[in-house]
Amino acid sequence: MALWSFHCYKPRAQSKSDLEKWRNGLTTRAKAKFYVTLRHLADQPQSGWEKPPKSPYAKRLGNGIWELRLFLDNVQHRPLGFFGPDQRMFCILLIAEEKGGEFIPKDALKQAIRRMEKVKADRRLIHEYQIL
Repeated sequence: MALWSFHCYKPRAQSKSDLEKWRNGLTTRAKAKFYVTLRHLADQPQSGWEKPPKSPYAKRLGNGIWELRLFLDNVQHRPLGFFGPDQRMFCILLIAEEKGGEFIPKDALKQAIRRMEKVKADRRLIHEYQIL
C-alpha cells in the first residue's frame, strides 16, 4: 500500500482540475514519466521526497508548499502542492513552469498558498487524483 495518496485542487464550478487539464495536454511519453514520478513519491516517506543535497523529484519551497520537479517535453514543469489536508495525503494545487529560475505564472507561489488556505478551510475543493 502506498504511503501517500494524491489529490488535486478543483473548484466545484470546474469540470476538470488544472492537473487533469495539464496531464491531458502531455505527450504519451511525458504522461508516462509523470506517472512513474508519482508512483515513486507515493511509496517514499516525506523525508525521501527531498534528499540532500537535491532531490530530482521534489523541493520544499516554504510556507508549506512543495514543488514537484518534472522535465517533460523540454519544459521544466512544477506542480505545486502541500502535504495535507489529511494525513498521508499530498494535494497538488496548481501547475507552474520554471524558466530562467522564475515561475510561470510569476505569482504561482502566492496562488498556491491562497489555494492551500482555501483547501484547509473547505476540503470539498479537492478530489482524489487516481494515478493511472
